[in-house]
Amino acid sequence: MAGKKVGRKPLPSHLIKRGGRRQPSDLGLEAPSVVQAAGTPPFEWLDGCAQSEWRRVMDLPLIRAIVTDLDLIALAAYCTTVSIFRRAHVEIGSLGGELTMETKGDKGQGGATINHPLIGIQRRAGNLLINIAAEFGMTAVARSTVEFADDAQDDIAANENSDDADKDAGAVVELPVLPPPDYLNDGARAEWFRVVGSAVESKVLRGGDEQAFSVYCSEVDLFISAHKELCASLLEASDHGVPYGGLLIPTKRGNWKHNPVIGTQNTSIERVLGFAQDFGLTPSARRRIKIIADPKENPYARWKRDGSVSL
Repeated sequence: MAGKKVGRKPLPSHLIKRGGRRQPSDLGLEAPSVVQAAGTPPFEWLDGCAQSEWRRVMDLPLIRAIVTDLDLIALAAYCTTVSIFRRAHVEIGSLGGELTMETKGDKGQGGATINHPLIGIQRRAGNLLINIAAEFGMTAVARSTVEFADDAQDDIAANENSDDADKDAGAVVELPVLPPPDYLNDGARAEWFRVVGSAVESKVLRGGDEQAFSVYCSEVDLFISAHKELCASLLEASDHGVPYGGLLIPTKRGNWKHNPVIGTQNTSIERVLGFAQDFGLTPSARRRIKIIADPKENPYARWKRDGSVSL
């Protein structure tokens, strides 16, 4: 038994191909095929807002190049999440800046002060929206990892810089504007317009990113609102000599608990930072972004969709 080799048996020679990796063809199998699904109409069971978002993203060059029949349920999940996020955002905007609410205790008496439940709904939907959007390359960082379909991979457009040479060095450059979704409130729209020009000009934001970017803008609005509410609370506590400077608030039973607005602000800060990293809005994140041009659409696919061909 001396000298007997131990360990896993070596692969048969007919399986050792392409660097020793097993391929479906090596085993006499065909690789799974996928069907490009560009232009597929939305599922009938989607609500109106979700169907509108479906049609919007299906018209984007990047989505047309990568979406297949395997991706349609994930895309539907993205669209329904956009719908929930939008509805929650609109309802929060109608609260008039009141981000907390009083619960009722025993026998109808006052209970605890908690964050408004709508905030949790919006944040949960926002998290899902960002995560699914990243799967389809609809954030700057995620776009660097997207694999294009075989018939589009070699046809990436590189003409986004074509007019750079025509810009005078001393001229005032008018930054392009990507319009925000119409449901964003004034605070979120203010952040949108504050950064959108530079973000589009630097190519970390483009058409298709609107819904994901709206999550960032709405969270910035929540952060600003929470900070203003916290400042007012702390100032009132200081004026009235409230213990702990307003950082803690009394309960109905005479106990003390954290001011919930502090938690709202802290959570918003964490989320704003995370979303900012997705769009290259920090120096570190920008170094990780690979700018990907929109793929040119296959002329035959365009002809099948709308009957027109332009080369």
